[in-house]
Amino acid sequence: MKKRVATNLTTFFFLYIAQSIPMSFFATALPVLMRQGNYSLFAIALLKLIKLPWILKFLWSPLVDRRTETAADYKRWIFGSEIVYAVIIFGVAMLNIETHFTLIIFLILLAFISSATQDIATDAMAARSFERKNSSLLNSMQSMGSFTGSMVGGGFLLLLFHRIGWSRLLPWVAIFVLIALLPLAFNKGITLQERKNGKKATSRDMLLFFTQKQIWRQILFLALFYAGLIGILSTLSPYLVDRGYQMKEIGAMVGIFGVSTGILFAFLSGIFIRRKGKLRSRRVISALIIIPAAYFLWLTQSEIENHALILIGVALVWGTYGMASTLINTSAMDIVRDGREGTDFTLQIVLTHLSAMIISLGSAWVGDLAGYSGLFAMELTLAVISFIFVRFFEPFHVKRMEYLCLMDSIIARYNVPVPRYTSYPPANFFRDDYEERDLIRAIDASNRQEPAHLSFYIHLPYCNRMCHYCGCNAYPRTRGSSDSDYVDAVIHEAEIVCRHIDPDRKIAQIHYGGGSPSTFDTDLIRKINETLFSRFGTIDNPEIAIECHPAYMRESTYERLADARFNRMSIGIQDFNPAVLKASGRLPSLLPMKEVFALLRERQIRINLDIIYGLPLQTVESFTDTIAQAIDLAPDRLVTFSYAHIPHLFPRQKLLERKGLPSEELKNNLYHAAQ
Repeated sequence: MKKRVATNLTTFFFLYIAQSIPMSFFATALPVLMRQGNYSLFAIALLKLIKLPWILKFLWSPLVDRRTETAADYKRWIFGSEIVYAVIIFGVAMLNIETHFTLIIFLILLAFISSATQDIATDAMAARSFERKNSSLLNSMQSMGSFTGSMVGGGFLLLLFHRIGWSRLLPWVAIFVLIALLPLAFNKGITLQERKNGKKATSRDMLLFFTQKQIWRQILFLALFYAGLIGILSTLSPYLVDRGYQMKEIGAMVGIFGVSTGILFAFLSGIFIRRKGKLRSRRVISALIIIPAAYFLWLTQSEIENHALILIGVALVWGTYGMASTLINTSAMDIVRDGREGTDFTLQIVLTHLSAMIISLGSAWVGDLAGYSGLFAMELTLAVISFIFVRFFEPFHVKRMEYLCLMDSIIARYNVPVPRYTSYPPANFFRDDYEERDLIRAIDASNRQEPAHLSFYIHLPYCNRMCHYCGCNAYPRTRGSSDSDYVDAVIHEAEIVCRHIDPDRKIAQIHYGGGSPSTFDTDLIRKINETLFSRFGTIDNPEIAIECHPAYMRESTYERLADARFNRMSIGIQDFNPAVLKASGRLPSLLPMKEVFALLRERQIRINLDIIYGLPLQTVESFTDTIAQAIDLAPDRLVTFSYAHIPHLFPRQKLLERKGLPSEELKNNLYHAAQ
């Protein structure tokens, strides 16, 4: 399991690198070139508009969700988008940056459309590939991949651009984009969580996201959380230019040293969030975001020209940005709706990008008017506002996520074979030295207890055929087996036991299990009942119950059982999906369930409906449909049982392995679907 998680984390790490390398190069190189050409800070900030596809990608995110179900579907979207991305970059390499600047900007916009599409598919597949407990690790890889791409694109490639030029550099960028897809191509171990929602995503889902209760808390959080950093990041390169640094030096300071710091702290924050929890992490990181703005404000006002102090500032802003990015991504991925993973995550990240764009333009405008001191003072104010919001407004989804994570850990901890509860005491308390006098002493003790009501369990072990999943004390009928002889033995044992029971005690319950007791001749079962009723009276309306295998029950079978005083029947439907039943060696009901329910309701018989989850071929969608059909029937009691796979005790269960049993994660999702 750990190896698979590590492999998947590595795969997504490279996918995020493939997105960000070209984008980071263009976003870093072009502002430096423009500033050297004496463009204003506001004009440079307008260059942010080339990321417009990343702002508008929510418009086509439902299309990606609607057309992706399997890992292969996601791979097709990712490979197709990245190939187009690489081809466009090859085309840009053929153009002259000085004479074709407008055309280059247009082609970069097209490339970013492809990159944004890859991002939708990648994020959606990531959301479905990892358990909630590992989401912070996944999102740290997301931030690290993005930052590593930034370091390569905004650092090393910037240095290479200075040495070898535009046309010789970009073809290698395109080739690297394609190479970064290789881990995904060779990763055959990506398994997706089953979707509980069978409805396809539509454009309307974008609006429905904003109708969720208390969603405004998440929207404000996304807009504010690292608002106190974005203005500093967007003007950091121009700030260094104005401090007298050259492109080569800026590439080393920001693109390599700064981004490396971001990578390190993105990784550490993933571990921190996983260990300390998301709520505490929000508060700690929001407090840390105040520090860079305060530091740069002090640095500017003090007018100190010290290279080491500037490096400290670069480390502060990138380190906190790395932590904040991981937390933002983790928070966004926590609340994606089933079947709308790409849409919901994209909407939330687009909100952060849009907020970042507005803040970048606003801070640049303030910088042009009031200088860097005014810019950093604005960022400090935003950081303090963000901290206050996080401190006093609890995220609307925290309690729900903590509950789900707790449930996941409980299920993972206790999803192990345990003694079956088909008897009391359970089988693990049986012992060979328990003798007849021990049983008599126990019966005598029970005669003196209150309430004195009696409950009898009658085990009829024979079945017409064995279901593959069965773990009960049951046997197939053979030529040598005799139902009559077995029932005679049961009656003989009952007579022996009843001699020691106080005759004034009254029967409250009789329950028949097996095996398939409903396949026994009703007259034989009636003989057992009459034996007990002849010795003891009953309370008012005692419960006389029997487990029924509906595959062998005609209308007359149900009627004869009703005539034999049965007033509760547990119908083992197990699943309404014929494919699941066939794979499990279980025959479907002989009669439609609606007819069975109508018949039993007419006879005023209470109905249990038994369903098993964890069987071959069950999916969240199919099991949800089974539960829905069961609810429509309105049984008096609907019971779901977890399939216990113990082939070392019941070798026939190995047959199910050939069909493919649900994973632990899928079985957990089936449980949640039933809820």
